[in-house]
Amino acid sequence: MSRWPNFFLIGAGKSGTTSVYHYLKQHPQIFMSPVKEPKYFALGGRELNFTGPGDERIVPETKTAETDYLELFRDAGDEPVLGEASTIYLGDIDGVASRISDRSPDARIAAILRHPADRAYSAYMHLRRDGFETLPSFEEALTAEPERIRQGYYYHWHLQSRGLYARGLAQWFDVFPRDRIRVYLFDDLRASPSDLLTDLFRFLEIDDSFQP
Repeated sequence: MSRWPNFFLIGAGKSGTTSVYHYLKQHPQIFMSPVKEPKYFALGGRELNFTGPGDERIVPETKTAETDYLELFRDAGDEPVLGEASTIYLGDIDGVASRISDRSPDARIAAILRHPADRAYSAYMHLRRDGFETLPSFEEALTAEPERIRQGYYYHWHLQSRGLYARGLAQWFDVFPRDRIRVYLFDDLRASPSDLLTDLFRFLEIDDSFQP
């Protein structure tokens, strides 16, 4: 029987979480979901009807059914840490932390924060690179954001709002003990990824001498 994960990398998007996800996958005491961004605790049970250009891309990787989500961890062995990384968990979707606590009350939570303006601009450029953002300037995209949110664009279009980290983290500190949450800075990840990972492994109470 699949186990529920007990570690969650919750964001922020465009802050190095993909790199950290791949580093974590290498540790012999960690089993990470083979799908990054399953988003189950944010979008589980919801109809995925986002309206932004290219938003249909998020449907195949998103697990909205419990059975499909748990299937991600079917091949886990006796690793003490089962984890997943879904960056929308840090956003303004109410109840995510509580839903995770209900299933995994002893879970450990990690977040990586990047300067909000840099994070937003990186997200804008990502959408431009992929051909979905048609507005020619970052400023225009920021101006369009409230209307896009109203129209139901997916969360990667929420350039400014996803940088409101205090609001996003509040629900996690309301639900989980402070010693179960670790918050890092993107600048520290860039400067010394090995130091950050050593601290993260220590936080997860596994071998912190392992070097990915």
